[in-house]
Amino acid sequence: MNKPLKGILVVADYDKGTTLQKLELDGSKFLSEAYHHLNCSTITIITRALGGKYFTIVADDEGLLVNDPVISARAFSPRSDEVLCGNLFICQTDDNGELKSLEPNDYKLINLCLAGNCLWYDF
Repeated sequence: MNKPLKGILVVADYDKGTTLQKLELDGSKFLSEAYHHLNCSTITIITRALGGKYFTIVADDEGLLVNDPVISARAFSPRSDEVLCGNLFICQTDDNGELKSLEPNDYKLINLCLAGNCLWYDF
């Protein structure tokens, strides 16, 4: 992917709580930029449905293992209930499973989801 990838960076802070920032990553440097913004060395990538669309959540794979982990989202599915800790990057997924930039209305949908206790479902 060489195009810019527009998404949301969810910043989880133990003292300040969770905030959202619009973020554009260089698609050709996606992994290195994801590691940098998530402040981690291993990531997990999960796809969840929300409002009839599929979104990709990029999270710190070892976020639960740090001292005082900050829960930033919970992702439910029939197969698992994942607790995601630390910073997250959220973008959209196309019909082929490729990452793509969020659309303008996606920001509001994700903001409402995260404000509502971060529940993501995959059925």
